Amino acid sequence: MEALEYARRINPSFPHILYTMGYLWMEQGEYAEAEGAFRDMIESGDAAAESYRLLGAALEAQDRLAEAEEAYREAVARDPEDFDTCRILFTLLWTLGKQDQAVNVIEDWLARHPEDEATRRALEAL
Repeated sequence: MEALEYARRINPSFPHILYTMGYLWMEQGEYAEAEGAFRDMIESGDAAAESYRLLGAALEAQDRLAEAEEAYREAVARDPEDFDTCRILFTLLWTLGKQDQAVNVIEDWLARHPEDEATRRALEAL
């Protein structure tokens, strides 16, 4: 981690360093530090869906669920073809008691992927 921190001081907005540091902090349970790295990634111009998904995970790990929801929604908006992020958003919404919104996430997915029978069956089983 020391080498990464040194590299970050040299080039503070290099997304690969921020990604690696954030990921390692997540693994170590340092969620606030990870959040900072992922926010820095986004602020430095790396506004990819993955950056928002990682930010959502860091926020969720800190029980900041409303903020996590916003980050996951942004990730889905930036890459609606990423089923894993749709699933993560669905699960969070369901847990928050927002079942209608959760179902809407999956229905939107199925509207774009009518061939996804497994997801359709899972939705019907709810």
